[in-house]
Amino acid sequence: MKRLFLIRGGRLTGFAAFIYLLNSCVPAYIPNTVNTPLFTGKHELQANIGTGISGWDPQVAFSVTNHIGIMVNSSFANRTNDSTDNYHRHAFVEGGAGYFINPVGILVLEAYGGFGAGKVETYYKNYGTANAYINRIFFQPSVGVTNKVFDASFTPRLVFVNIENVNDDPTKLYHTGYRPFIEPTFTFRVGYKYVKFFTQFGFSIPMDNYTYSYDCQPFMFSMGLHATFGRKYLK
Repeated sequence: MKRLFLIRGGRLTGFAAFIYLLNSCVPAYIPNTVNTPLFTGKHELQANIGTGISGWDPQVAFSVTNHIGIMVNSSFANRTNDSTDNYHRHAFVEGGAGYFINPVGILVLEAYGGFGAGKVETYYKNYGTANAYINRIFFQPSVGVTNKVFDASFTPRLVFVNIENVNDDPTKLYHTGYRPFIEPTFTFRVGYKYVKFFTQFGFSIPMDNYTYSYDCQPFMFSMGLHATFGRKYLK
């Protein structure tokens, strides 16, 4: 398979850099951090700022009622290999809404769905320039626990990704249609009440036998800070 979106290198640190370099290239589709707010009531505002394989992922979420939540997620990256002039840049924004319940104690069940769009720009000296336009539909059920000190959740996110690419030959258009991926992730947060450190890891797995015209990042890893405002700890 000809790889249309390739670039080597990248500027990450620690474990994220190690996972990132397990791939010989940077793919066109890089899954962003999964936003799992774990609301327990209305009028809670939550914000994440994380970094990892997907770059920088700012996220916000707000509980409109005792059971309805909304969210806006984004992902940005700008990585350059100075020795080869190869680069990878992307910008992606999505919005969603969903339903949550806090049936008993610290247990939270939630499900969100939404749509996002963005663009990827890459250059690799052996393959030329590729500009990819990304549209994605997502659905993410989660089960989690939350208290003053520790949060944990499991989210098997289902996404449908559509990527269109015009490379250095403007007459050649690559169109794949929406392709399904399952992205099981685990999220952990540790801190106290309103500010916690979080880490998340998971996988992005194609669900069909389609021969993709672009590379996909199979690993998910991020870390950062999570803040909660307006929560009554706990009910």
